[in-house]
Amino acid sequence: MKTMKNRSLDLSYLGYLVVALTLLATLTGTAARAENTTSAEDNDTAFPGGFHLGVDFGFGGTQVSYHDSDRSIFEDPEFGAMGGFRLGYSVTPKLALSLEGHGFGRGDEGDDDYFAVGVGVVALTWRPRADGLFLRGGLGAGGGEFRSLDMDEHVEIEDRLAWLFAVGYDWTLNEHLTLGLAAQSISMDVGGVTGYDDDQAGASGAVVQFTWHP
Repeated sequence: MKTMKNRSLDLSYLGYLVVALTLLATLTGTAARAENTTSAEDNDTAFPGGFHLGVDFGFGGTQVSYHDSDRSIFEDPEFGAMGGFRLGYSVTPKLALSLEGHGFGRGDEGDDDYFAVGVGVVALTWRPRADGLFLRGGLGAGGGEFRSLDMDEHVEIEDRLAWLFAVGYDWTLNEHLTLGLAAQSISMDVGGVTGYDDDQAGASGAVVQFTWHP
């Protein structure tokens, strides 16, 4: 573990970032509907709209941190697999709303290094240029099972506040299918697990995402 005397940027700020992104995306979508701009059908760079179904998979590392009044402790990441799905609808060429589930896992249940977390969120995806570039943020609930370096046994958590943040780019393969790459982070509040004032657990990594547009 690594101890930092000066409290620096940690996972808790990710929650504020998601909220800010959500507000920004909402304002952007409202402005887009109010303006008489070029429609998606008339814009060669516009991204496919309407309903969409997506899956993603990749690899990442664990994120476990503890904070109290005078110090922050971050565990070294341990690597594993990430995956998820989403069902969404593009409200405007720049804004999409989705229901998403994402998870991370490593090791086998019962092993000392077993770590498994999952989140379910309502997410907003913002495409600033109405093309493949996107920012995504979501809030919801999560749970899982993990063991920190200071614990003698695993703990199970459920129904905790959770959030997601991702940035990436999608390429159109054909009329109905897109391929994307993204840097993605999922995290949840696990306060009270270790005795510190503020505990957080999650994972960050890189994922490949496939999205089908019916």
